[in-house]
Amino acid sequence: MNDEIRSFKNEKMLFSTGMVGFIAGLFCMSYYFYQGSSIVPPEGDIFKAVSFNFAIGLFALTTAFLMPFVNFSKVKGNLFRFSVFLTFVIAIFLETFQNIRGVDPRFSASTESFDQILGSVFGLDAMLIILTYLFFTWQVFRPSTLFFSSNMVLGIRYGMLSTLVSFAAGIWISELSSRYTGEDGNIIWLHGLGFHGVQLIPIMAWLLGKSRIHNQKSLIHVTGLLWLIVNLSVGIQTYVGKSIFELSPVMSTGYIASILCFILISYVLFHVLLDKKGADFKKMV
Repeated sequence: MNDEIRSFKNEKMLFSTGMVGFIAGLFCMSYYFYQGSSIVPPEGDIFKAVSFNFAIGLFALTTAFLMPFVNFSKVKGNLFRFSVFLTFVIAIFLETFQNIRGVDPRFSASTESFDQILGSVFGLDAMLIILTYLFFTWQVFRPSTLFFSSNMVLGIRYGMLSTLVSFAAGIWISELSSRYTGEDGNIIWLHGLGFHGVQLIPIMAWLLGKSRIHNQKSLIHVTGLLWLIVNLSVGIQTYVGKSIFELSPVMSTGYIASILCFILISYVLFHVLLDKKGADFKKMV
């Protein structure tokens, strides 16, 4: 555990990027309490800036946790770290700055050249983030990486497949210039759930490494596939323009898959705590 915490702290650039996101999120929350409303006319929404900044901060910290398990060369690793830092900080700044000014940072109706330029910069930055994580995904799926830390890399592979779904949802939002589709479809749910896969499945793999459970790879495969089924169900429901809270055969499948995911994680966590309790008891004896 100490070695893993030390490795995490060694990712200073990614850790700092995550902290920038959290600090910006706290700043936006303070601005909301100061103003007394989340809406900044004509288009700004402070709550969107809060959720965006916290989400991107968490994603950067997740990346920092995963980096020690990915077999980057020194040059490629530094290139990736710098790319994440630069693109994330630009996104955080634009999201915060524009919403406080009352301008939608992505799809502004403003005819001001300044806002149009910043909107284009935001779009370009989003594409660079996708390219940066495609580079990360390529590294994770290299055969040599699997031998570096097989269970964790397997979990990260499933997590990155889920993340690619999220990026696809982001492109979908950009194409529509809106998060809404059909009567009740909201693409932002698919966008968010995809990103959480890179936290949920690697955490499952990491917990398994702390347990004495057999067939660990099988459990990672099952968890990863179940989470991809959740993404697929949400994607289909959204594509037909329905809310994910509207009951249907597709969403029933997604609900069941998500419940099974959390049952499996709870099962593994229970075994980890049980093993730890047993080890502590032996030390006392």
